[in-house]
Amino acid sequence: MTSSEPNNESNDQMDKNATHNNHPTTKSDNNHNNNNNSQSPSDIEFAITLDNVPRLQRALEKQELDSEKLDDGKQSVSCEDVFEMAVRRAKVQICKYCLKQDPSIDVNKTFPSFKNSNALMQSIKTKTTTDKELYKLLLEHGADPRRGDHYFTPIQKAITNQDLELIDTLVDAGVNLEEEDQNQAQRGTALWFALHMNCFQSFAHLVKLGANVNAKRKGKSLLHYISEHREIKQGSKVVKLLVENHADLEAKDDRGMTPFLHAADYGRLDIMRALKDAGANCKVTYSQDKNALAVCVDSAHAIHHLDAVEYVLKLDLDDTEALRALQNMVDKVGGVAYKKMGTLFVKHGKKISVPTSGSDENSGDGNEMSTITNESDKQE
Repeated sequence: MTSSEPNNESNDQMDKNATHNNHPTTKSDNNHNNNNNSQSPSDIEFAITLDNVPRLQRALEKQELDSEKLDDGKQSVSCEDVFEMAVRRAKVQICKYCLKQDPSIDVNKTFPSFKNSNALMQSIKTKTTTDKELYKLLLEHGADPRRGDHYFTPIQKAITNQDLELIDTLVDAGVNLEEEDQNQAQRGTALWFALHMNCFQSFAHLVKLGANVNAKRKGKSLLHYISEHREIKQGSKVVKLLVENHADLEAKDDRGMTPFLHAADYGRLDIMRALKDAGANCKVTYSQDKNALAVCVDSAHAIHHLDAVEYVLKLDLDDTEALRALQNMVDKVGGVAYKKMGTLFVKHGKKISVPTSGSDENSGDGNEMSTITNESDKQE
């Protein structure tokens, strides 16, 4: 594995002050330290740390000569070993040298020192350690842009790193943005993953690249999913961006709910406003003609978000099903939450009997229930 030594040895000046104690150590160091005539693997690793090809060449040549002289049966450091160490340290010049010296190196191999990941995933591990020159080198030498580890794919790492240039590079290398995640988590397409991880910058860039804004996962569209994910910091902006790029405002999930009904179900005032402003049908119904008001009453989420319920009350929707369901819950279930919702309905002129604070709210005993009603009931 020797070759002619390049003339450029600018990094060699650093060697003059280097001592053996300064060298990084490896697991194999102890196997060689007892033999003073053998080139220590730490010298090779030190050359890698410096990203110094000439020094590496000398260390490898010395290793080969010593191995021939001693014939001690000890395993020498291979070109693949050097490549693995160089990738881990993001030493591009050493990686180039190894790939040129040994074209048989499998850049898609899973290395134990990478925690069972491959070289490409190692090169884009975090936003601060991503090395553009290195990942482009690996892709040029056959790295699979779709192959990740047990947790993420390369495009998913690019998304979480909010690295737009890396996203572009992977797409140019053949990554299909509509391909669904095959890892155990099964987090959908790249666009779904970006929304799930709350990476708005990456999300917007993927939309710009033409990712399908109407892709469904588990029967729901992205416009449905926004309401479920309260951690999304810019939900209204996401709605606007999706609609501007032709997302279907009236898409139905497996239950027949549109995004607006789904937002009502989750008590998402911000999302309902954004959808209404975008032109969503607020009077739409689903199973048994339930509208957004009836959905709020039946929801375990909306009952704790009365600002959203009040917004729906102001939409002047048919209240027949909602009043029937709410009165039933007040009478049979009781509880502070349903009393508050009932009081809100009364405030907006709805005909419903709600227990006062003096009654047993949890008993459901209608005989002892004092009620508050709207003004029209009192006049009757």
